[in-house]
Amino acid sequence: MVNSTHDPSTPLSGAVKAVAQLQNARLLPVEAAGHTALFRPRSVCADAYELAYLTAQTLPAPGTICPSDELPWGLSANERGAAPPHPLA
Repeated sequence: MVNSTHDPSTPLSGAVKAVAQLQNARLLPVEAAGHTALFRPRSVCADAYELAYLTAQTLPAPGTICPSDELPWGLSANERGAAPPHPLA
């Protein structure tokens, strides 16, 4: 199960509870904002684990957390320290 860490509609705590009720399930949190992991900001890490599961039924190691490669609203990870451009500039 993939879940964003900052999902306002389906909080990570709910995903933790759901995984606890499923047999052989694993939770893969992605450090990202937004609802649903499908439409979360891009994460190469999560994409790789999703592909590994779909092609070889390989689960990530327990405790794995993937970083996001983008910030919310389309900012890239390498822009983390930069202030967004001023809309009137």
